[in-house]
Amino acid sequence: MSFTSNIYKMEHSNVTNLTPITIYKSDGEINKFIKTINKLNLDINNFYKVEGKLYKYCYLKGTVLVEIYDINEDYFINFKVKEQIEQREKIHQRCIEESPRTLVTSVMS
Repeated sequence: MSFTSNIYKMEHSNVTNLTPITIYKSDGEINKFIKTINKLNLDINNFYKVEGKLYKYCYLKGTVLVEIYDINEDYFINFKVKEQIEQREKIHQRCIEESPRTLVTSVMS
Protein backbone atom coordinates (compact mmCIF):
# COMPACT_ATOMS: atom_id res chain seq x y z
CA MET A 1 0.00 0.00 0.00
CA SER A 2 1.43 3.39 -0.98
CA PHE A 3 2.08 6.28 1.37
CA THR A 4 -0.92 8.15 -0.08
CA SER A 5 -3.20 5.20 0.55
CA ASN A 6 -1.95 4.96 4.13
CA ILE A 7 -2.72 8.64 4.72
CA TYR A 8 -6.18 8.23 3.28
CA LYS A 9 -6.81 5.05 5.29
CA MET A 10 -5.72 6.68 8.54
CA GLU A 11 -7.85 9.72 7.86
CA HIS A 12 -10.96 8.02 6.55
CA SER A 13 -10.66 4.28 7.20
CA ASN A 14 -12.27 3.31 3.88
CA VAL A 15 -9.39 3.23 1.41
CA THR A 16 -10.98 0.31 -0.41
CA ASN A 17 -13.83 2.62 -1.46
CA LEU A 18 -11.58 5.09 -3.28
CA THR A 19 -11.81 4.69 -7.07
CA PRO A 20 -10.06 6.82 -9.73
CA ILE A 21 -12.68 8.71 -11.73
CA THR A 22 -10.86 7.87 -14.95
CA ILE A 23 -12.37 4.37 -14.97
CA TYR A 24 -15.94 5.73 -15.21
CA LYS A 25 -15.69 6.86 -18.84
CA SER A 26 -19.30 5.98 -19.72
CA ASP A 27 -20.90 7.67 -16.71
CA GLY A 28 -22.64 10.97 -17.62
CA GLU A 29 -22.12 12.53 -14.17
CA ILE A 30 -18.41 11.66 -14.18
CA ASN A 31 -18.03 13.01 -17.72
CA LYS A 32 -19.45 16.35 -16.52
CA PHE A 33 -16.97 16.25 -13.63
CA ILE A 34 -14.08 15.48 -16.00
CA LYS A 35 -15.03 18.47 -18.19
CA THR A 36 -14.96 20.75 -15.13
CA ILE A 37 -11.56 19.38 -14.05
CA ASN A 38 -10.11 19.85 -17.53
CA LYS A 39 -11.56 23.36 -17.88
CA LEU A 40 -9.83 24.39 -14.65
CA ASN A 41 -6.52 22.82 -15.77
CA LEU A 42 -6.41 20.31 -12.92
CA ASP A 43 -4.87 16.84 -13.17
CA ILE A 44 -7.67 14.30 -13.65
CA ASN A 45 -5.48 11.51 -12.23
CA ASN A 46 -5.74 13.01 -8.74
CA PHE A 47 -9.54 12.83 -8.49
CA TYR A 48 -11.42 9.91 -7.00
CA LYS A 49 -14.97 8.73 -6.43
CA VAL A 50 -15.60 8.02 -2.75
CA GLU A 51 -18.14 5.59 -1.33
CA GLY A 52 -19.59 5.77 2.17
CA LYS A 53 -18.86 9.42 2.97
CA LEU A 54 -20.83 12.66 2.82
CA TYR A 55 -18.70 13.82 -0.08
CA LYS A 56 -18.89 11.79 -3.30
CA TYR A 57 -15.54 12.83 -4.73
CA CYS A 58 -12.13 13.95 -3.56
CA TYR A 59 -8.80 15.27 -4.77
CA LEU A 60 -5.92 13.22 -3.40
CA LYS A 61 -2.27 13.75 -4.21
CA GLY A 62 0.49 12.83 -1.83
CA THR A 63 -0.66 14.01 1.58
CA VAL A 64 -3.20 16.52 0.24
CA LEU A 65 -6.87 15.58 0.48
CA VAL A 66 -9.66 17.95 -0.58
CA GLU A 67 -13.25 16.77 -0.16
CA ILE A 68 -15.53 17.61 -3.10
CA TYR A 69 -19.25 17.75 -2.42
CA ASP A 70 -20.48 18.76 -5.88
CA ILE A 71 -19.10 18.38 -9.39
CA ASN A 72 -20.45 21.39 -11.23
CA GLU A 73 -18.22 24.25 -12.26
CA ASP A 74 -20.07 26.77 -10.08
CA TYR A 75 -19.21 24.74 -6.97
CA PHE A 76 -15.52 24.65 -7.97
CA ILE A 77 -15.53 28.42 -8.49
CA ASN A 78 -17.66 29.44 -5.49
CA PHE A 79 -15.82 27.18 -3.04
CA LYS A 80 -12.44 27.91 -4.64
CA VAL A 81 -11.56 24.25 -4.99
CA LYS A 82 -8.54 24.92 -7.21
CA GLU A 83 -7.26 27.51 -4.74
CA GLN A 84 -7.81 25.10 -1.82
CA ILE A 85 -5.79 22.45 -3.61
CA GLU A 86 -2.94 24.87 -4.36
CA GLN A 87 -2.92 26.27 -0.82
CA ARG A 88 -2.93 22.84 0.84
CA GLU A 89 -0.15 21.64 -1.45
CA LYS A 90 1.99 24.65 -0.46
CA ILE A 91 1.28 24.12 3.25
CA HIS A 92 2.06 20.41 3.07
CA GLN A 93 5.28 21.11 1.16
CA ARG A 94 6.30 23.66 3.80
CA CYS A 95 5.63 21.10 6.51
CA ILE A 96 7.80 18.56 4.73
CA GLU A 97 10.67 20.99 4.07
CA GLU A 98 10.80 22.96 7.32
CA SER A 99 11.64 21.72 10.77
CA PRO A 100 8.67 21.38 13.14
CA ARG A 101 9.91 24.13 15.45
CA THR A 102 10.29 26.64 12.58
CA LEU A 103 6.88 25.77 11.22
CA VAL A 104 5.11 26.23 14.57
CA THR A 105 6.82 29.58 15.08
CA SER A 106 5.82 30.83 11.62
CA VAL A 107 2.22 29.63 11.95
CA MET A 108 1.84 31.26 15.39
CA SER A 109 3.10 34.66 14.18
